[in-house]
Amino acid sequence: MVPITECQVETPRGDATFAIVGGDISRSHAEVIVVSASAHAPLPGGAAVEALAERFGWSTLEGLRRFTGFSKDGAFSLGPNRFEAWARYAGTWAGPLDDGKRTPVVVRLPGASHLGDPEAAYGSALDAVIATLGGLAALQARRFAHVAFTDLGGTRGFPVDRRLAAVTQRLARWFAGPSGCDHVELVLFDDGSPGFAEQTASWREAMQRQQGWVLPGSGEQVTALMQDVRALVLARAEAEPAGAPMREILLELGQRLDPVQRRSVQEIAQPGRKLAEVVSGELCADHGLPVSQNTYANLERLQNAPHRVARWILSYLHTLRTLGNEASHAAQLGEDRFPRTIVEDDLLVLLAHVRRVIDFRSQWARHRPVK
Repeated sequence: MVPITECQVETPRGDATFAIVGGDISRSHAEVIVVSASAHAPLPGGAAVEALAERFGWSTLEGLRRFTGFSKDGAFSLGPNRFEAWARYAGTWAGPLDDGKRTPVVVRLPGASHLGDPEAAYGSALDAVIATLGGLAALQARRFAHVAFTDLGGTRGFPVDRRLAAVTQRLARWFAGPSGCDHVELVLFDDGSPGFAEQTASWREAMQRQQGWVLPGSGEQVTALMQDVRALVLARAEAEPAGAPMREILLELGQRLDPVQRRSVQEIAQPGRKLAEVVSGELCADHGLPVSQNTYANLERLQNAPHRVARWILSYLHTLRTLGNEASHAAQLGEDRFPRTIVEDDLLVLLAHVRRVIDFRSQWARHRPVK
């Protein structure tokens, strides 16, 4: 899957991630794969359904059972429910894939003409999906860590900004609940066409507007530094083993620093936070300390460790963590704060810190004390 944009939502369990990615959802490794069905056939159909059937076999999809039903005048039903032929009803089907590790959920999206407006159609589909996921989680006594879903087709005339708002508002509530997951991906089908490029640009710009994110300008200083850091991270990525976390983060940074991509300051800051997480974890491991996924906890352990890392290097890692957190959560919680978000001057600080931390990591590898 190719990253397009993402934001984090704070929950009682920590950060949950909502990401928009490009790819083929039938190739997703998510625990739950949600696809959209056409609203006129007895058996759910549609391009995404056919992609799942091609990969896993029609028998798998034919074995899905009706799980929920919803109408604009009714309520959810978690019991068996004969499908009504009215297109204004949304329905969902669920069942295990043949590998036993993933669950497909098929949602029938009612057409906007049957519900009066596309917003009601889209909202009813999202509500049906979340109700189904909550019901499945309750029945299986588990939380789904990773869910992927398509754009729930049928409301292409509904503006992307309002579609995104509908998704993020519902996910924020779901993430905070007991059945909420840790990572949700909206998968846009990548067919390599110009239409896909336009679609991804629309969603990225919508996220930037919703979060209040800032695009870097064309100033010589920031442009030169972005080019310098991009060349560095891509070169260092090649030296990392395939599949290594550091390699993935460096490649992501390189992609987000690509001037053709026109990523926002906040989107560039997000992998900077991940860089701090991985490096702080490596340093803890080298010191024989417990490694946490919480960067702050790692840095606190390193503060008084033997063979200590210099305080200013730990400060750089703290800065990357802070900028990444603030970037990810920018405008998400509606906090009354000043400034409202990080800007281009903060990007200069961020890039300088990324470069210094990467150089430090190479120096540490050569000179770290023997335990």
